[in-house]
Amino acid sequence: MAITYTWTFPQLNVQTSAYGKTNVVYSVNWVCTGDDGEGHTAQAYGTCTVPYVAEDPFIAYPDLTQSEVLSWTTANLDAEQVTNIETYLSTQIADQINPPTATLPPPWN
Repeated sequence: MAITYTWTFPQLNVQTSAYGKTNVVYSVNWVCTGDDGEGHTAQAYGTCTVPYVAEDPFIAYPDLTQSEVLSWTTANLDAEQVTNIETYLSTQIADQINPPTATLPPPWN
């Protein structure tokens, strides 16, 4: 079962004015979706702080790309947290395929 993980970013939180710049992103709201391509999906979501350091290159808000925000997010979550999120999603999908619990009618019916 190959699972595809897709990271999306429904909201970016900004300081409207900081470091002589406008709309400086300081945190990212993310959603990670796992999809096995066979109708089973799972999602996790959270918020990640992405501190801006004044000496770092600055990307103007209108020029941000999903790829750039993904790199900020995964760098600030760290590799272990990203792995844990994706492992959680794969477990949720595996449980959809082979449920660990069931509700059955009483055997005397």
